[in-house]
Amino acid sequence: MKKFNLLAVLILLFCAFTFTSCDDDDSSDDTIEFPETTGTIAELKKLATGENGIGVQITKKIAFAGTVVSKPESLNLPKTLYIQTNDNAIKLSVDETSTTFKSLKTGQKVYLNTQGLFIGIYRNVPVLGNGTNEEFKVGVITDEKLKEILTLDPNTIKDVTPKTVTIPELSKMLDKVGTLVKIENVEFTQNDLGEPFYSGKGAYTDRIIVDAEGNKIPLSTYNKAIFGSEVTTDKSGTITALLSIYGGKPQLSIRSIKDINFTSKRFEEAKDPEPTKNEKVFFSEYGEGKGFNKYIEIYNGTGADINLANYSVRPAMNEDDWSDAVALSGTLKAGDVFVIYHADADAKIKAAGDYENSSLVNFNGDDAIGLFKKVGKGWSLCDVIGVPGAAKKLTINNITSASEDHTLIRKSTVTVGNPSWESAVNEWEVMPKDYWNSIGKLGKGDDNQNGFKIITLDQMKNAFDNASLNKKVDAEGWFTESVKGGIFWKTKKNESGIFIEATGFSTGQEEIETWVVTPGLNVDNTTRKNFTFFNQRGYSKGEKLSILISSDFDANKGISKANWKEIEIYPKASYNGYGDWLKTKEIDLSTYTGIVHIAFKYVGNGSSASGTWRVCNPKFNCDPNDKSGDPKAIDYSVPAFTNWGVENWENENKPKGFTKAENVTKSANIKHGGDFAIQFQSSSKTKDVMFKVPVKAGETYQISYWYLDNDNKAKTHLWSQFTDGKTKIKDSVSEKLLHEDKKNDSQDNAEWQQKVIEVVAPAKAKVFEFEVRVYKESEYGGYIYLDDFKVIKK
Repeated sequence: MKKFNLLAVLILLFCAFTFTSCDDDDSSDDTIEFPETTGTIAELKKLATGENGIGVQITKKIAFAGTVVSKPESLNLPKTLYIQTNDNAIKLSVDETSTTFKSLKTGQKVYLNTQGLFIGIYRNVPVLGNGTNEEFKVGVITDEKLKEILTLDPNTIKDVTPKTVTIPELSKMLDKVGTLVKIENVEFTQNDLGEPFYSGKGAYTDRIIVDAEGNKIPLSTYNKAIFGSEVTTDKSGTITALLSIYGGKPQLSIRSIKDINFTSKRFEEAKDPEPTKNEKVFFSEYGEGKGFNKYIEIYNGTGADINLANYSVRPAMNEDDWSDAVALSGTLKAGDVFVIYHADADAKIKAAGDYENSSLVNFNGDDAIGLFKKVGKGWSLCDVIGVPGAAKKLTINNITSASEDHTLIRKSTVTVGNPSWESAVNEWEVMPKDYWNSIGKLGKGDDNQNGFKIITLDQMKNAFDNASLNKKVDAEGWFTESVKGGIFWKTKKNESGIFIEATGFSTGQEEIETWVVTPGLNVDNTTRKNFTFFNQRGYSKGEKLSILISSDFDANKGISKANWKEIEIYPKASYNGYGDWLKTKEIDLSTYTGIVHIAFKYVGNGSSASGTWRVCNPKFNCDPNDKSGDPKAIDYSVPAFTNWGVENWENENKPKGFTKAENVTKSANIKHGGDFAIQFQSSSKTKDVMFKVPVKAGETYQISYWYLDNDNKAKTHLWSQFTDGKTKIKDSVSEKLLHEDKKNDSQDNAEWQQKVIEVVAPAKAKVFEFEVRVYKESEYGGYIYLDDFKVIKK
């Protein structure tokens, strides 16, 4: 009996050892070996350069391992998956009903291959998606696609260690959106105590987190978050959250209630003290110019060096109150200035700048900005430009919208700050846009040396070359004003050159009066006292273009304060399309002395006088035989299109030679012939692709192309026309063939289809505009593929 028991024990021990060894072997086999990484998140973000934020396709293999930091099961970040590597994160636009997305866990290690995806900017955040569309910039990644690009490690669940930061530091971390951060010693504001995280109204609810210094940041909760009905606690402590952004400012998003660890007693909330009057540190200059030429200048008039950490600048954007304090740092010497500037400002601003902070100076003329001084635990307003919460462009010295497209300079008589804009409004001088002669030093500077107030030119050719295209005229020295209707002259460009344009088309305005004025022309210093320009009129009705001259115009006072003499109205002809560019006769300036300004005044409306006027190549003191800068005539007799198989591309989104290419991407995978085809995405509105080829009236042409419609979200049909080189030719026979209606829309088919039409070019036809359109079907976001176009003369 004893021998039997001993044997049994030995057997049991052997089995236990064997099983334990097997378990250890199995455990080692569970390790996931990820493929080799071939890029970084930082490298990925640099690709998000699509025009207007539209996605750019990732053509090379950029793949990396990272950790899931957003919590899919909390539903607090809709259609969003954040993956973090080190101190960087990337956002994926995903289907929140996806089984793969739902299966992910916070802290799970994953491997992501981004090749073939699209990356774009949506609300200032780089986003990865599958294709592009108008609303979200990049499309949602389907479950099937997510499985393809994402390799999961089910055995490695370890959350990222959050970066410990303070609330003020978050405004400098907006390039780290999606990363996990931790803020210590914070609590909910008194107003938010005991309130549910989601209020029950709108898509999101913000509850405000505050630190002991009074710095605040919103905590955003989505209406579907599973913890939305939970209420805020009356304790203080530590919060762990994902850094997010809204309106260019930082905010937080938690993944679960466990991210809030408030167990300590509440601290006394810091309150902003009353405004400080007669503070000798104050704003001395403000710049809101072309593009991102934005800055604010602070002057130290105390007579002693100061520690800038005792001061902060706070914007009030749109209709919001003051944002969180952004503390400054460093020493500002007595009598010196401190310039805060935008990262994308002109090099001249950056050269004079001291501190780059784009979110702090991202004002647009209707935003207030305040200078605050540290008093106790709070910040006291000591100087201000504008009124917080008003969202109103400022009128200063009777100049409307003086806070937009102008530089403001504090008057030399001002020696202290003023926290009341009601009286501070009278303490500023208004200078022209991009006046920088005084930046980095106190006072206005020397106007004559700077040349911004009056610019005198002996020759104005190429006047608009450096102006911003498709925006109101901002060429150096030029002045624009909308007297009625809010419509401005804009800078445009086409095959003929660069010009400025005013139109009432599609404005809906009952009355339009808009002016553009040349720089000051010094008639005394000229040998030829003349002025010429080209003009072009299009789709004319009853609108007028007047040419006027003034000897007393002052850009600081505006159009109405000057005396104007009308010279002439050009021309008298009318056009159904666009007429030729016409050179005006020379305007004689020999009877004038000193400085004169010439103005172009457009008067019309959005209905009965809605045509277009264009002005090109204005010249002062010019040789009448000088043709430099003249608009080019477009020659439609020479074939200008050879890209029939769409093999040649200007970039990833435009085939070479196409005059229209909307919602288009180069496709190398799906094609009919050659190396490439057009991937054409449907939208909520009609989108077009078009190119032009020369034709001869009376000849018969075979028009053909290949298309692939295998998507129930998109459909396509032909919509082409003949023109005389400028204007569409109304011809019912050709239009019936070339203008297809809905009954001829493409039908879903897995095979490529060819459209073939024979048509006779009508009388006066010189150009065939080969145009194909795409429309949404069940919904937008689908794809049509186009390839191998042909126009053959029979």
